[in-house]
Amino acid sequence: VTSYLSSDGALKKTVKLTDAQEGFVGVTGTLWIIEPTGSWRIANFVNEQVYEPRQQGHLSQDQLAVVANVLASGEFCGLPHQFGRRLKVNRHMVTIGFGRTTSTLVLNAAEPAAVKIAPTLDASEADALVKFLHIFEGIQNLLEEN
Repeated sequence: VTSYLSSDGALKKTVKLTDAQEGFVGVTGTLWIIEPTGSWRIANFVNEQVYEPRQQGHLSQDQLAVVANVLASGEFCGLPHQFGRRLKVNRHMVTIGFGRTTSTLVLNAAEPAAVKIAPTLDASEADALVKFLHIFEGIQNLLEEN
């Protein structure tokens, strides 16, 4: 937890989740961003254009500790930089970022990020998938319930 949370209860870096789909117009999707202070927002994007947040708020220190615990229990620092399907076009990319460190799960177009793809992965990637989904869904649920 101390890797993610400062002594004053703030996150050490910005947490950013991205669910993106490549396609005809480029890359479209949704961003979930938590600033170190606890300010958070959920917004849609098309390429570099990020739209007005559709939800926003502020997490308490206890909720920031939950975010740090989710990152730690999912062993975020040990996740691969990129894993999943070996695609070059029309990828569905789900990314977790903590500062400049990222982990991206690559899926087929419109394929949901779910454990059902685990049988197509090798053992280490299947383990990474479970941890990745634990982090992504844990943070996503925390924000969307606020």
